[in-house]
Amino acid sequence: MPLLRVQIDGTVVVALPTEGCNMVGARIGGTRDDEDYADLSAWGGTYGQGNADVHCIWLDAVKLLPKQVVEVEFAASGNIVGAGKAFDAAGVSGRPANYSHEEELKALAQELRGQPWIRGAYKFRYDSTQSEPTDHHKKSFKFLLSLA
Repeated sequence: MPLLRVQIDGTVVVALPTEGCNMVGARIGGTRDDEDYADLSAWGGTYGQGNADVHCIWLDAVKLLPKQVVEVEFAASGNIVGAGKAFDAAGVSGRPANYSHEEELKALAQELRGQPWIRGAYKFRYDSTQSEPTDHHKKSFKFLLSLA
């Protein structure tokens, strides 16, 4: 079964199935004003199907430390590791469908600009086993991200 495998320092933390999903992903993020250095999330699901949409979260903001190596691989086959939790967006917000939060975002951005930075920058190295795009169901490929 095709899957998205994520490792931290050589240990598989999740291997989520891609079969039946029209989107899967892994995200590494961090801010210069947060005590936590960085975090890692992984998700997948079926989107654009109306009431049949499914969004599952396998990793939710797992903390990363400097010098850790994250490896993400689309593999043609393998065993599932971990279990995704379905996220039901229905009823999460009582806001009307045409709600705009532009003013709230502007205020938040202004607040964040005023906070002191804990670190000056991030450094990372990206390595790929391939330079050409590939269909992950036919071949495996992976990339490594090393946090400095």
